[in-house]
Amino acid sequence: MRLFVAVTATLLCSAAASAIINKGSEPITLPTPITINTNLQKSAQQPIMALSEDWVTIGTGRLEDEVFVGGVEYEVTIQESVSNPGYYRIPDAWYGAGYETALPLYIDATNPDYVIIPYQDTGVYWSSSMANVHIASWSYAYSYFGYTADEVILNDPTAVIKFNGVCINIPAEALIYSFDTLFSADMQAYVLNDVEMNIYFPDAPDEWTTYSEDCTWTDGILASFYGYEPQEVTVTVEQNNYKSGYYRIVDPYQANVSGANALEIDLSIPACVMVPLQDTGMDDDTYGEMYILSQSYNMIGTGDGQCTVEEFLRDLAPYNAWATTTEDITTVTIPGPAIAYYFPSYSSTNIYMAPYEVASVLKMPAISTGISSIVSDEDTSAPAVYYNLQGVEIKTPQAGQLYIRKQGSRAEKIKY
Repeated sequence: MRLFVAVTATLLCSAAASAIINKGSEPITLPTPITINTNLQKSAQQPIMALSEDWVTIGTGRLEDEVFVGGVEYEVTIQESVSNPGYYRIPDAWYGAGYETALPLYIDATNPDYVIIPYQDTGVYWSSSMANVHIASWSYAYSYFGYTADEVILNDPTAVIKFNGVCINIPAEALIYSFDTLFSADMQAYVLNDVEMNIYFPDAPDEWTTYSEDCTWTDGILASFYGYEPQEVTVTVEQNNYKSGYYRIVDPYQANVSGANALEIDLSIPACVMVPLQDTGMDDDTYGEMYILSQSYNMIGTGDGQCTVEEFLRDLAPYNAWATTTEDITTVTIPGPAIAYYFPSYSSTNIYMAPYEVASVLKMPAISTGISSIVSDEDTSAPAVYYNLQGVEIKTPQAGQLYIRKQGSRAEKIKY
């Protein structure tokens, strides 16, 4: 289910200036198919799903669809089963994507901490030469093979879909897509690593609200890739109402291009900031669509168990990004080596380092200290190792210079 296996240190040559692309309304490109039972060893047993004809409309919600229509949000009707509360149907789920003959979407949220989307025909087709797209959640597949919710939550948390009462968040990689009419142990299916879906119930607040319009941002992401001179600009930062510690920068690349996508940043662990895999909205002339992610997200956030936060800070400190908060200001520092670049049309399996190393810096009004930090008992006694902001180890730090100091499992920016 995972896209990347390790940090890839391939060096890309400097490329031509990028151009903004518009996704349009075409379905996204399908990756290489997988066989559904590759890593599932238990005996197949069809999970029992509630069937109902007694639907009652609970109101108008919103569906944010990144699969069939490229991130457009539109209104949908949400219905609930009277006899099986928590079992939902969206009769017009794909209408907003232009598929007015599509079939309803069924969702089993009777366990809100482990939502299941049964295998079902969407009534949507990728092309006229293919059968209709069928979808199911990985939670359904695991249930099919006899795994319990607790086993999946422990061993594959990125496959878990949750309902918090106002929003069902379906993460990237949590859905399976297939053209087979029946679910089976050896069916061919697709996993889309970079799209997610959100279903907002009636009266749900917007996913993003403005946190501050008075923030500054120095973009090292394009500067590292293209060799641009970094510039500090004023930006708006929004916070996510459903994911604690998640923020995004509106128009982050404005110093060089306009109309690109916002940049999402996970600040839930200040000592180890993550940039989830995301589409920049830009198209490179040579490599195609540009996606980015942080090395920390690649090694920790994808749920592969490649390493823990503590291990990442210990072994890969030059690739770490972090946030520090004073009384009034939170500063997020993302060194150049902390960001990796992904071009799915160029290589579907590799991520790349940029030829230049320019740090990105965000300054925003101080965020809540209720988010996590990672400090172990050995931190105060472990020897300190210093790196410059480009991630190069410095044997002899100079007074007055800024460095990353790694001590035990802790990494922080300091003035020596």
